[in-house]
Amino acid sequence: MNKSATVRSDVTVSNGNANGAYNFNVVFVLLGANYNDIPLEQLENLERHTNEIRQTLLKPNSANSPISGGVLIGTCNRFEVYLDAENFYGSVDETIRVVSQISGLDVDYVSKVLHVSIGSSVAQHLYSVASGLESMIVGEGEISGQVRRALQESHDAGTATSGLQQLFQTASSVAKRVSTETGLGAAGRSIIATGLELFEARFGALAGKKVLVFGTGAYARVSVAALQRLGVAEILVYSESGRAEDFSSNRETTPVERGGLRRALSDADAVVTASGSRNYSISLHLAQDVLELQNAEGREAGLKIVDVSLAQSVAPRAYDLPGVNILDLEYIHRNAPAEHAEAIMAANQLVLEAVAEFEAEQAARSVDPMISALRAHIGGWVEEEIERVRKRAGDETADEVARSLTRVTNAMLHTPTVNAKELAKAGNQKDYAKAVKTLFGIDLAALNRKDKSND
Repeated sequence: MNKSATVRSDVTVSNGNANGAYNFNVVFVLLGANYNDIPLEQLENLERHTNEIRQTLLKPNSANSPISGGVLIGTCNRFEVYLDAENFYGSVDETIRVVSQISGLDVDYVSKVLHVSIGSSVAQHLYSVASGLESMIVGEGEISGQVRRALQESHDAGTATSGLQQLFQTASSVAKRVSTETGLGAAGRSIIATGLELFEARFGALAGKKVLVFGTGAYARVSVAALQRLGVAEILVYSESGRAEDFSSNRETTPVERGGLRRALSDADAVVTASGSRNYSISLHLAQDVLELQNAEGREAGLKIVDVSLAQSVAPRAYDLPGVNILDLEYIHRNAPAEHAEAIMAANQLVLEAVAEFEAEQAARSVDPMISALRAHIGGWVEEEIERVRKRAGDETADEVARSLTRVTNAMLHTPTVNAKELAKAGNQKDYAKAVKTLFGIDLAALNRKDKSND
């Protein structure tokens, strides 16, 4: 890991002494996995535990934590932990430990599947995610809302630092620009919405029909919402784990018991498989039983299935049965409306420009402690002079001198402040620290060490 590859909130300004650096050791760190990295059931496990992981990992006012704050994104497609950290290695180790503890996944496994990024790559990844460039269906619209909600949840929990808030707010602005300026994802498609759109194009409208949904996880929740928007008359839900009744209690869906699965499949106009089960939701024998039941009742035998599970939910041999039609992820990817290549290139360019702007802004902010140290040092001189005047001439004169010296100080420090931020954007904080020491006799590194010793 290249620790120097940071958004410029990790800045070291050296005064020529290897032991005397003015160090703002705060970095943005990302640990994340998506649908390409781990099985669906494990993603759903992490998604279910997102709040608990946040509460455990990001305890407010924890003096010993290497983490200043964080924002967690847990969806059916990705699990990502964005951190504002004072210690890179410590924050990574602590995150892996907590995720393993809460999720029940082996710590070594978690360390392998959670990819680690630092610095500008964190901003670039988040901007790409929020813009739909990292989604199964490029330009899908749901993720930008999920990014906003993740920030709001962390803000409400008191774990979103000002730096993270700026990072995520910028990501939302970038996503909006990508949508409006490139047309990418103008329809706001998701993988499920696209699958249902392709289903209707092939088999007709689902409005007024009966649909059976397999699963009760994140994908199932999104599937049910999409089906309801299409005006489906009745939605049945089946869960191998027995959670269908709880799932249906507040979603206007009907749970299916194990003994009623064959009948529900036989009567459904469409089936959506969104289960994270390791086993096939629809086995060869189950599909054969359903077709036989339909034949015995004198109906046209067939199953129309939209399989949006990352792990294949329909047994491969069932694909070859007469009357069985399956729109799986491969089919959806192959037939989804293609986003124009120019739009994707333009979106990527907007992301890169936004990353450069964010880096420049972070660099400018990185000198704020140095500017504060300069102001405090000069402010000390001013206070001493005011007290001398107060003793000689009284409070009224001292107050007038205070107002006058404050105006002079602000005017005197305006140009150095502006120049400091411009130098920081160019990566020349070291020059600023040297200039301050030469002009004012203030050793910013020494002040920094003194501040740390007083903490």
